[in-house]
Amino acid sequence: MDVFGGLGKKTTSRGFNRATQGIRQTGSSSKPLTVLVPGIDKKIFTASTIFDDKQTSFIDRKKENYSPTNNSGYLGKITVRRAVESSQNIPFVEMMEKITPSTSIKYLEKMGITTLTEEDNNLALALGGLDKGISPLEMAGAYSTLANDRSIYRTNFLHKDYK
Repeated sequence: MDVFGGLGKKTTSRGFNRATQGIRQTGSSSKPLTVLVPGIDKKIFTASTIFDDKQTSFIDRKKENYSPTNNSGYLGKITVRRAVESSQNIPFVEMMEKITPSTSIKYLEKMGITTLTEEDNNLALALGGLDKGISPLEMAGAYSTLANDRSIYRTNFLHKDYK
């Protein structure tokens, strides 16, 4: 992972680090980690499993209605593969409902995500709706577990000043 400084004149040495301290919402970039990895690993669904992408209300763990939408409308019955291609939100929430947010959190923690809270134990986790968020460094580390046959390698930095 490459990290470069911000704009403007440097005013401090080793100040705020966007890669390690810049915790932010992940949005759809976390869908493979939060939903696909646990769901496929536990054989709850495959790439060809069909979900109904339609306007839907879900009941979250607080017994409240959760009604996510899709930016590009609804596509009807689609495979997991198509839901990934078009990043349709409803099928991902349906998948999360099947695997459960608590199972997803266990997988994320195994992949090195440390910023999760009890508030993240809800269906919005499927869409990257997190209480605090995840740092870019932890996201990169979590994705590296997919490329390394589920092995977790500690992410680290090489420091070099370019002038």
